[in-house]
Amino acid sequence: MSFNGTGVSWIGFRAPFAGIANVYLDGALAATVDAYATTETVQAVVFTTGGLASGPHTLVVEATGTRNAASADDIVVQGGRLHVQGNPARGETYKSLLTRNNRDRLEASTSFSPPRGERRSISAYSAVFAEVAVDSTLGLVRVRRMLSVYDAGRIISPKLADSQALGGMVGGIGAALLEHTVTDHRDGRIVNADLANYLVPVNADVPDLKAIYLDGEDYHADPLGVKGLAELVICGVAPAIGNAVFNATGRRVRELPITAESLL
Repeated sequence: MSFNGTGVSWIGFRAPFAGIANVYLDGALAATVDAYATTETVQAVVFTTGGLASGPHTLVVEATGTRNAASADDIVVQGGRLHVQGNPARGETYKSLLTRNNRDRLEASTSFSPPRGERRSISAYSAVFAEVAVDSTLGLVRVRRMLSVYDAGRIISPKLADSQALGGMVGGIGAALLEHTVTDHRDGRIVNADLANYLVPVNADVPDLKAIYLDGEDYHADPLGVKGLAELVICGVAPAIGNAVFNATGRRVRELPITAESLL
């Protein structure tokens, strides 16, 4: 473009654009810009030129290459955004990333087989701590609080992991204290085949529950460093409650559910 004046401070780029742009003023390189546009138009501050002589001047903007790319190891994913570690301003949301590349979704698939011959444990582990109260007269057991600690590698979605863990803990309380199928041995019929007689935990049965996840990424298990929670979240709950009952009463119950009859 040609212009008259004494200064230039703004250059506009039309989206989608991401690349290196050289700015030439009267044939001489005046600035190099790492430009990035995700909306219809964006203006990037390029330079200011003071003391230009009056008269026509020529400004040329030339796209020269792709935008400076950060290393994948330097990218942080948080809150639905990707940004460079230590520089949250240099980043964008998944939505803008897809829009800039004219995509409505992004899919990827791969396969992985754990290496053979290596003597490594790639399982997930948990430790469950339960506090119970036992009525010495009635033999009723109530869980007061419960804490589960998991070593499950990288936790990609803490909210989803909590949903899985807390749900498993509730299910484990049901298995330990409430759920029991009664069979009529004369004809094999399930006697309590309804929710009125098959007991499951309700709000009053669910105490203070908490899940903690140990920091760590196991890249021997898979390239993402994850192991998974799955059934791990329920496996240790009933044994923890059984041990707590033993600690409170001195009676070791080896059948589930732990009923008042088994304690009296």
